[in-house]
Amino acid sequence: MPSNAECAALFTQETKEERLAALRRELARFAAEVPAPTATDYVNNHIHTIYSFSPYSPVGAAFTAWYNDLTTAGIMDHDSVAGADEFIEAAKEIDIAATVGFDGCKWALRPSRAGASITRTRTA
Repeated sequence: MPSNAECAALFTQETKEERLAALRRELARFAAEVPAPTATDYVNNHIHTIYSFSPYSPVGAAFTAWYNDLTTAGIMDHDSVAGADEFIEAAKEIDIAATVGFDGCKWALRPSRAGASITRTRTA
């Protein structure tokens, strides 16, 4: 059984399409060699990916969450939702629930003094 680092290393290809193709290959291999993980009530909705500071691609994060028996997983990158589509596609392939969001380190939303509109205000 691969470690979490080995799981992440399976999905280091350059493009989203290549990583998703690798996911499909690995899922086929696992289906033939390894029993599927048992779904639990474990959830982690705060996983970082290569779009902030983690070595995990969005596909690698989804696969590793599934491999570790999580029922729901979510990515939460700093100031970015760039991995959202890839993560959601991978979660569909794996059949786990997915959430996406971002840690808003550089920007905050607050009501405008002019009324009900929302303006972006730099916080850092």
